[in-house]
Amino acid sequence: MLNNESYDPGPVTDPWSIPHNPLPPDPALERQLDSYVNRMTVEEKVGQILQVEHTHVTAEDVRRYHFGAILNGGNTVPGGEKYATAHDAIREANAYWHAAVDRTDGRAGIPLVWGTDAVHGHNNMVGSTIFPHNIALGAAANPDLVHAVSRATAMEVLATGLDWTFAPSLAVAMNPRWGRFYESYSSDPHLVSSLGAAAVAGLQGQVGSDQFLSDRHILACAKHFAGDGATLDGIDQGDAQVDEATLATIHAHAYRAAIEAGVQTIMASFSSWNGIKVHGHRFLLTEILKERWGFDGFVVGDWNGHGQIPGASNENGAPAILAGVDMLMAPGPWQALYENTLAQVNCGDIPLWRLNDAVRRILRVKLRAGVFQRAEPARRAVVLQRNIRASEAHLQTARQAVRESLVLMKNADALLPLSRDTKIVVAGDCADDIGRQCGGWTLSWQGDGNTNDDFPHGKSILDAFVETMGSQGDVRRIDDPDEAHNADVAVVVFGEAPYAEFQGDRDHLGYEIDDHPNLTLIQQFRDANIPVVAVFMTGRPCWVHRHINAADAFVVAWLPGTQADGITDVIVGDSFGKPRHDFTGRLPHDWPDYADPGASGKAPAFARGYGLTYTDKTSVKPLHEETGLAIHGSANRPVIVFANGRLRGGFQTRTGEAWETLAVCSQPATAGNLRLTHTSHLRQDDSLQLHANGGDHVLARIGVVVPDLQSASSVTVRLTGKVTDTGASSGLTIGLPGCAAEDVLSLFDPDTSWQAIDIPLEIPRDSDRSGMQLTFTLRKMTLAFSHIAIRVES
Repeated sequence: MLNNESYDPGPVTDPWSIPHNPLPPDPALERQLDSYVNRMTVEEKVGQILQVEHTHVTAEDVRRYHFGAILNGGNTVPGGEKYATAHDAIREANAYWHAAVDRTDGRAGIPLVWGTDAVHGHNNMVGSTIFPHNIALGAAANPDLVHAVSRATAMEVLATGLDWTFAPSLAVAMNPRWGRFYESYSSDPHLVSSLGAAAVAGLQGQVGSDQFLSDRHILACAKHFAGDGATLDGIDQGDAQVDEATLATIHAHAYRAAIEAGVQTIMASFSSWNGIKVHGHRFLLTEILKERWGFDGFVVGDWNGHGQIPGASNENGAPAILAGVDMLMAPGPWQALYENTLAQVNCGDIPLWRLNDAVRRILRVKLRAGVFQRAEPARRAVVLQRNIRASEAHLQTARQAVRESLVLMKNADALLPLSRDTKIVVAGDCADDIGRQCGGWTLSWQGDGNTNDDFPHGKSILDAFVETMGSQGDVRRIDDPDEAHNADVAVVVFGEAPYAEFQGDRDHLGYEIDDHPNLTLIQQFRDANIPVVAVFMTGRPCWVHRHINAADAFVVAWLPGTQADGITDVIVGDSFGKPRHDFTGRLPHDWPDYADPGASGKAPAFARGYGLTYTDKTSVKPLHEETGLAIHGSANRPVIVFANGRLRGGFQTRTGEAWETLAVCSQPATAGNLRLTHTSHLRQDDSLQLHANGGDHVLARIGVVVPDLQSASSVTVRLTGKVTDTGASSGLTIGLPGCAAEDVLSLFDPDTSWQAIDIPLEIPRDSDRSGMQLTFTLRKMTLAFSHIAIRVES
């Protein structure tokens, strides 16, 4: 069991204690570096420090500009479309490789590397094994298991011609409101260090052995240095307001272990440390990481992170380079960045010695990794080995990871394990949804828009129950307790919808606070005298006191990935009703006692390290059911309709008589004369854009839950957005049912890009207040919005 006490480093005399360097200087390798660097042109060197997104670059661009690396973002995949095969990916990787190694006309011909966010398996590629996210692996707390998961991931990445992953995340996450919380193993820096080092060894091979950086391993990337798990209020890309000792001994702790495990690349954090962007923080990137700690690999920037430094831009990476970033990640148009960087080197704004240092570091890693000696991707050993992706061994490793990560929170009257002859109904919104099991960073950046058919080797929980119970069992998918005749037990599976990065940021920790279909379902089964096993899918500890109280047994399954049979391995017993596997998972983070983040100073409901087993006789006392939150819709807690790229309700559109539901996900959606896409305001894809291109009025509406509407006399809608493509016949009104729609087009200043406007709406006394939809009426125009909130006035 993990230590329940908060981590205390004790007296700190040297917060930046120096890690052991497992890779002493190699004179022969350094002479090779001298040879390459001395004969490279400035143009080749500038190209070498850029990593460009594959959808924005051709093989001819690679040949002409000498790029050092390629990447595919969370919404793109090698091969160019969602159902790309390994063959498609390898063909694209081959084209880039041949362009990079071309030595005609005296070119240096340096091979490139291709990086991808393989953060819980090769999760961008359909047909791969999808493992549990890091928070689940933290609950398992098994370094050997993490090594096996990372080893399997490396093999599946290699099988598609790629050779670098942006993993592991070494964040020591402190605030569950953070949208990347599930990427953190734990709030215990020692556990993060242990599991992070195991992940590095699994990806790269054991340092000091003949397997280190062999052709059966890939480059790892420890991220995000440093402090991204400590930002104020858990805001993604926010500010870590901590002192130096805390940053060094807690939030940078695991990077020492990663360096000692031989990690070759480290990614700079989007976040700030006490107001200074890490991408521009010379003290952290150069003085600590490189000079004091002796890290001789290279530092890569995050997605246009160099452009977030004050005074810089996506086209100007000089401040980041001077601070210590060696490779700039340029996911969009890169031409201006290349030309500006070249000009800055030629005029001395970027000293040649600094450019040479960055290039040496990149080439040092490539030489160590043997990329100069490797054949084209199509002829590499792992590619030629058949059936690597989703092999039986990898699926079994994923199943083990699920099994070991489950945390038993409650087991009243020893309801679990279930007997094989139990009559089971499986219910809840996650019961038969593999995409919900996998969460974000799965086949798309946000993990949305997926169906079970997108996971050919996956098993939903319903699938797992049917398979596990076999001919002895009686398993039915039922969501209506009135139809659950003769059922012995109901297994209600529910949880968070997928999210990633800032789109997952939350203003509180409550789950189903205002609208609670799964809680109602649990209560209805209990009212029908059917015991309930609740299985909760989540990327963070959430306030679910009411669900825990209502259920007889409560299991936290985290985001388990594709192999849900790991769940039934534990909660379904053998033919005699005895456990086949016990619960071994323990909470890697504290579990909150209130939904209100302002109550964080209070003791947790369950401390880190909590987790029951089948031998425990502990009974969980009823938990209080006070959220601690302000009244929803009040000035202190407005109803958030849209924020951080995420819509809080359903979206429908109508041109004629019938309303049509549109999926708000990574891909554009079109219905009639309305086109719905994501666009960017302050961050990538943080806004929605509605484009009405026909002559008729186009209606769009968003479902909104406002529980305190009964006594309301008016509401105020605050919208941050912009309008474009407007003309003489354009129109835009916004309203609520029963309210007169307000003409808001005139409120937008055509000379201002983005602006916030307030729209007061009066609610007639006799209006139906049982439901709410915020309705837009558009005509021949485009509306983009990055934030919408409603404040209720009584």
